[in-house]
Amino acid sequence: MNPKLDQIIIDIHNLIKNNEDLQIKETLLNTLRLCLNNVGSKVQDETKRQLAVTLKSENYIYNEDVTIRAVSAGAVGSLAAYMSDAEFELLINDIFDYSKYSGKNWKYLQANCMVAATVLQHMSTKVIGTKHDRKYLSFITACINSDKVSWTCLRLSYTLYKYA
Repeated sequence: MNPKLDQIIIDIHNLIKNNEDLQIKETLLNTLRLCLNNVGSKVQDETKRQLAVTLKSENYIYNEDVTIRAVSAGAVGSLAAYMSDAEFELLINDIFDYSKYSGKNWKYLQANCMVAATVLQHMSTKVIGTKHDRKYLSFITACINSDKVSWTCLRLSYTLYKYA
């Protein structure tokens, strides 16, 4: 990959972290997501790790603003397609851990459902029919039975059906 492209990803990442305007942050997160979709396989591992740490924080996928939460979840899902197997495993184990998030505010489960839907959109074969399949189905079942995010889980169930 052209080293300047990786630097552009880093620059977008820094702009996202240093910007408080939600509309600009949303636009930058969408830009990051689109860049990852197109050149994610060529981004350096350290850059991917930094992005994952930032995006999986309270300020992004667990943000109070639903738009920032949704766009960040999409970016995490796009990034997951280019993670190493070990990093993907850690992400999936965390996202599909219903008990870890069920006692918290509903936004945590909603964000995890959105990340899971995006992961399935980009790489269903790494989840469905693998060791992650049972975790996914348990997570979905728990979310559907919850009074917190069942509408989001219906979307996720549709994604499973569509991409399976």
